[in-house]
Amino acid sequence: MTKNKFILFFCIIIFFGFRIEASGQSNIDSLLVKLKSEKHDTSKINILAALCEKLSVNNFEKAILYGQEGLQLAIKINYKNGIAKCFFGLAGISKNKGDYKIAIDYYNKSLKIKEELRDKKGVSDCYNNIGAVQYFKGNCDSAIQYFQKSLIISEQLNDNRIKAQCYNNIGSILCIQGNSDKALEYYLKSLKINEGIGNKIEMSKCYNNIGNILFRQVSYDKALEYYYKSLKIKIELTDKIGMSNCYNNIGLVHKNQGNYDKAIESFRLSLKIHEGLGDKKGMSNCYNNIGNVFSDQGKFALSNENYLKSLKISEELGDKKEIAGVLSNIAGLNHSLKNYNSSIKYAEMGLKIAKEAGVLEQQKTAYEYLSSSYDSLGNYKKAYENYKLLKQIYDSLFNVEKHKQLVEMETKYQTEKKEKEIELLNIKSKNQVLLINQEKNKKRNLIIIFFALFVLIVTSALLFYYRYKHKQKILIAEAMAEQQKLRFKEVIEAQEMERKRIAEDLHDSLGHMLATAKLNMSELKDVVCFNDSEDESILKNTLELIDDSCKEVRSISHNIMPVVLTRLGIAASVNELVSKINNAHKLQIDCHIDGFDKRLTESVEIAVYRIIQEILSNIIKHADASLVSLVFLNKNNQLSLCIKDNGKGMNVMEIEKSKGAGWKNIYSRVTMLNGSVDLISQIGEGTEISILISLNSKVN
Repeated sequence: MTKNKFILFFCIIIFFGFRIEASGQSNIDSLLVKLKSEKHDTSKINILAALCEKLSVNNFEKAILYGQEGLQLAIKINYKNGIAKCFFGLAGISKNKGDYKIAIDYYNKSLKIKEELRDKKGVSDCYNNIGAVQYFKGNCDSAIQYFQKSLIISEQLNDNRIKAQCYNNIGSILCIQGNSDKALEYYLKSLKINEGIGNKIEMSKCYNNIGNILFRQVSYDKALEYYYKSLKIKIELTDKIGMSNCYNNIGLVHKNQGNYDKAIESFRLSLKIHEGLGDKKGMSNCYNNIGNVFSDQGKFALSNENYLKSLKISEELGDKKEIAGVLSNIAGLNHSLKNYNSSIKYAEMGLKIAKEAGVLEQQKTAYEYLSSSYDSLGNYKKAYENYKLLKQIYDSLFNVEKHKQLVEMETKYQTEKKEKEIELLNIKSKNQVLLINQEKNKKRNLIIIFFALFVLIVTSALLFYYRYKHKQKILIAEAMAEQQKLRFKEVIEAQEMERKRIAEDLHDSLGHMLATAKLNMSELKDVVCFNDSEDESILKNTLELIDDSCKEVRSISHNIMPVVLTRLGIAASVNELVSKINNAHKLQIDCHIDGFDKRLTESVEIAVYRIIQEILSNIIKHADASLVSLVFLNKNNQLSLCIKDNGKGMNVMEIEKSKGAGWKNIYSRVTMLNGSVDLISQIGEGTEISILISLNSKVN
């Protein structure tokens, strides 16, 4: 299962439109000839930047040399456009190597210069590539924002080609997020534009992406149909890279259908093309896929041989993302062979590289094999630790959607296309009838009236149909949002129940055992006669250690689920929390709580307590505040919480980019309670957080 997800993930990336394809060797040779004879600095810089970009896919070392040489020369003569081009080329190298942090830094530098030069097309390119890197890092929401920025500029420039690419890219992210119906909508938008402008290259990509959705829906025969449509165009255009990618996708379908011979044949066709082009990255992917097929067949020796070939090439390229994926596959192979120690070894190697590259999918796969292997070895502590890490990083990238919705969307597009063709034919027929029947006024008028009534009826029916479909889409979207809220509520409640159980077990079981141990040791003190003071000191120290252990158990139990919260309610528990913080004498909290004469429901009390706990924790960690005001009221069955601090403040816009879970937990819990959050803060002027929760509304 994990292996197939990785294959599909890589497959979608290949056709995503982000990759900079290498030009032919003749094109590179031509640039090298021009470089030797070029004397003008600006032209020379442009050639160096072009070489950097052309070689950024499969010759990192040379690409970096040309990019750095061009950058130094451009800085020397202050040729800003050249500086931006070189930064852009170097960013592409880092992106292809998996050094995403460096790639974003270079793209931002290029973007800044393009904005200064008011080069809208250049700005759009930078946004598009930054979106690609964010996608590779797993930041899908951020990636969509950058693609939408690029889309806005392309609409301003009336650039249909770029606009279609943006629709295609956004669709691919929505596909990865599991929003297949919305993804298909964007693919169809892209396909319409590309059909209109006759852009066969982009039409081929759209066919492929629709095939990817059908692949994920296990509609393999339909997926093959679209992949072959894409392949047909690639062959017409003699696009060898595109042909190899189509063969790769066709191989994946055959693999999942169990047609292993056909799958191997397709992957080897793809491999042959990559070898002819000298595309090492493509070769690595093909060896990896062939290894997966042999693994499914149980031919583990052949599988391992191909995995090692893929790993060797990836290491030569320094492609961290690919290295992490192959290591995960080798870990899976050893796990299948029950070589659990070897599986752990490769999984840990893959995990380390996946973390360096910021690739969440490979991290998830590594944690899966680590947890399973440790479990098989009987090391349940390690297995549970890795399972917890797996749960934290788990991202449902490949949720299965209903095949019926996809078919309806596809049918809708085909219906609209046919209706336009029929409409054009009707217009032509109408003109012919008018020309033939010019002298037959009465008959002509009858025909016109009949035709008008027909159009009116069809138009009314279409309007009713489209309104109905629009309402259905809104209802589906609302239902999906409601399901997400319910799933989050169930997860939170399960976590809190588990916290409560663990806290009670620590207090009631382990606490009583320690108390009994102390009692027994105390009786031993009264019974045993010590020969010297050193023996008595040992017993005394032991009793003190047991006392400390009892205190530590109570402290841990309280941190997991405060006793005051479950016994006395939210007001008492918040007062206790504030008192503990004030007793530390590092932060003074002025607390005012009113209106909590009656207990709230347990789920509401726990959720509100966690919200307050998270906000105060953030203030302690990040605000550098000395004084906090906390006002918590229950008036007319409405909870009002206002927390102000005199700390250093923050940029509110940066919260969406935050990688921490704190703010996400706060917003998620407030949403679960059907509440609202208002955040006011400026750098140097402290922060104010206001939360309103109506207890009259039903908690989702």
